[in-house]
Amino acid sequence: MSGHAYSDVTFVIQGAIAVHGRENITIKCIESIKRYYSKASIIVSTWTDPGPIDGVVIIVNEDPGPIQTSDPFFLNYNRMMKSTAEGIARSKTRYVAKIRSDFWFGGFYPILEEFSKQCFIDQIKYPLLSAKIMMCMQRRHYRLYPFYISDWFNFGCKEDMQKLWNGRLVETSRVSCEASWIGRLIYESIGCSDSCLNMDHLFHSEQQLCLGFLKAVGVKVRMTALVRSSIFDLLESYYILGELFCVVDRNKLNLISKKHLVDNRQDNLYIWNMAVKAADSFLARSLVTIQVIYEYLQMEVSYKSTRFRRVVRRLWSYVSNL
Repeated sequence: MSGHAYSDVTFVIQGAIAVHGRENITIKCIESIKRYYSKASIIVSTWTDPGPIDGVVIIVNEDPGPIQTSDPFFLNYNRMMKSTAEGIARSKTRYVAKIRSDFWFGGFYPILEEFSKQCFIDQIKYPLLSAKIMMCMQRRHYRLYPFYISDWFNFGCKEDMQKLWNGRLVETSRVSCEASWIGRLIYESIGCSDSCLNMDHLFHSEQQLCLGFLKAVGVKVRMTALVRSSIFDLLESYYILGELFCVVDRNKLNLISKKHLVDNRQDNLYIWNMAVKAADSFLARSLVTIQVIYEYLQMEVSYKSTRFRRVVRRLWSYVSNL
């Protein structure tokens, strides 16, 4: 499938105009799309006016500014959300690809062909979603943050992309997202200690993005920005994300950045695929079910027995600290 087949695709380039040294990376991104996906439409949605660019729709949004928070991983969420949502809203094609303004394509990848192969979805189970969202990932994304997705590159049907990038802004971020020691042990045991470094972070923009998308497609999860996460959230995260997203290796997508260097290891998606399979196991789903039952008992049932309540709490304390 050649680039000429992409007349029904709009590429939304989102973010501030990116310059590295004397090189304008955003212009390089535009040129790469024109070269490899020649019939596609291009929208640049930013808050710094780059001036007119031939064959490109420019949207200069009002800058919502950084969020008032001490969380360095959440500062620019509103900028990311507003510029992407405005760009998708202005698109007039069936499909939308979102790419950050500090990335460009180093070659052609059959996005539409792979999308049609991999992204069919059970619409009985997810009636509000037309198809899975395609996203680009590499090893840096395999951290122990529940519902942590990539904003580097997304592709999907316009109506689904609007659910992911819904345009809703937030005011503050207030929570620490700590990983359990069992998660650290699992990652280290399979030789991925690099994924464990600094994994107890504050709440991330990518997590907020994902939780908003899940709400938009009718998927209920226990994790919120105001509740400390647990190993159960991590298991549930991989299980749900495996059903709603199809992941493409950054190296295959030919996605390049001066800021985020390419990881050339061949097993780029090995950990992701293994984690998704593990989260789909009977044991993992049983553990999540235990949590659901416990929370139901805790919230909905009036305990008559103080002893029973004490036992349940002790059991839950033991299981949740695994």
